[in-house]
Amino acid sequence: MRPLDVALLTYSTKPRGGVVHTLSLAESLARLGHKVRVYSLSSGESFFRNVDVPHTLIPCPKKDYGSMDEKIADYIDIYTESLSSHGAAHDIFHAEDCISANALLNLRERGLIPHFARTVHHIDDFTSESLVECQLKSINEPDYVVTVSRAWERRLSTEYSISSTVINNGVDTRKFRPLPGGGSKEKYKKKFSLGGKRVMLSIGGIEPRKNTLTSLRAFDAARKRLQEKGETLAWVIGGGETLFDYRAYRDEFLSETERLGLATGRDI
Repeated sequence: MRPLDVALLTYSTKPRGGVVHTLSLAESLARLGHKVRVYSLSSGESFFRNVDVPHTLIPCPKKDYGSMDEKIADYIDIYTESLSSHGAAHDIFHAEDCISANALLNLRERGLIPHFARTVHHIDDFTSESLVECQLKSINEPDYVVTVSRAWERRLSTEYSISSTVINNGVDTRKFRPLPGGGSKEKYKKKFSLGGKRVMLSIGGIEPRKNTLTSLRAFDAARKRLQEKGETLAWVIGGGETLFDYRAYRDEFLSETERLGLATGRDI
């Protein structure tokens, strides 16, 4: 197969799942001999890590928006106009989120690109009208749709009558591998002042899609059970950079934490 010129598009430079996937996919394709460029919106920051492929960061000024609907519409417009002015020419345009997918939809409608693909990592339960529309278009309108599991393939088929190709997420074994030596786990526990404790780990911050409130109640139940055996359980929550405003959900989480007699910095 001849090398392809591939554009991969994401909406942020922060370490969200879709962004991590975009960068890893880009570098994997480049190692296979393809020409790859990553596009992303940026409010002035570089990507959260070094990126081994060419990339274009599209300036997206920080400003106060009257609503989430206004913010999303502005992001799509900025993305669309920047790609239009760049006159980017690639064999494949592949969006990894609803914002970049809507920008590519606009380019296709203007006749600037012939087709585009979209990976649907998951479907959110949005309440914002603009995000609901953004997500719906990003599922229904692409010429090619990729899902990351059979479960999402079935859901898109059942709920949206969309046929998709399953490409499972991979694991970078150069980064994620068993720790060498039998005592390494305790060494890293001590590094985070967790020596001698059992640890529950969750990644993705405090937000509805991560089901953090239910996890909190499960943690409390497990903590009490282990306490009866003379053991201590701590919960480590990693990550949490997001485009969306989950302050109300976070406040509810902190309120429930207090009600259960738990404390951040001690138990969490």
